[in-house]
Amino acid sequence: MRSSRPPRSFWVISALLVALFWALAALRHALLQSNGFDLGIFDQVAWMMSQGLQPYSTLTGLHHMGDHGAWMFYAIAPLYWLTPSVHWLFLTQALGLILTAWPLWHLGAQAGLKPRERWLICGLWWLQPVVFNVNLFDFHPETWAMPLLALAIWANRAERRWLWIACLFLAMGCKAALGLIVIGMALEQGLRRRWRYAVAALLTGGGGFFL
Repeated sequence: MRSSRPPRSFWVISALLVALFWALAALRHALLQSNGFDLGIFDQVAWMMSQGLQPYSTLTGLHHMGDHGAWMFYAIAPLYWLTPSVHWLFLTQALGLILTAWPLWHLGAQAGLKPRERWLICGLWWLQPVVFNVNLFDFHPETWAMPLLALAIWANRAERRWLWIACLFLAMGCKAALGLIVIGMALEQGLRRRWRYAVAALLTGGGGFFL
């Protein structure tokens, strides 16, 4: 991926968009328009994780792992230990959505697209209404999986099997339902007769559901 690094302007624009996405989500929260589902749920369990407590949500009555099985969410605990703030959720969500453009840029380079065509792909991702709306409406841990899924596609095409499996595994940790996407990738690899990739994805996705 080094031979097709994005230019410095890509990172400047990404930083500005992360700041914008965070600011809009923070403004909505400051105007008392945020909700207990899902922002309140994740804010509460994140704080409990940071304090070494059992992360049971009083809103759902469930242990965190009983709510979508998002074990990757435990990664937020150190940040909440430093400063317990809902803005960590807004910031990490904005990072996940905006930085999905990074693997998309490399996918374009991998396909032999010109720089202006890669810019178009990234711009289309950033300007999607669904990306904007997901960021604005509270918090969703599966947004952390977006760059991982895009990177997994790049790794698959680059024959980086272990990186591909790692990306799929980590993406599933953001929400168990993403295992359906992983199983779908396994079926796609099977149709292309790439049996090693198909079996690896099937075991990863199926194993996640079994767990």
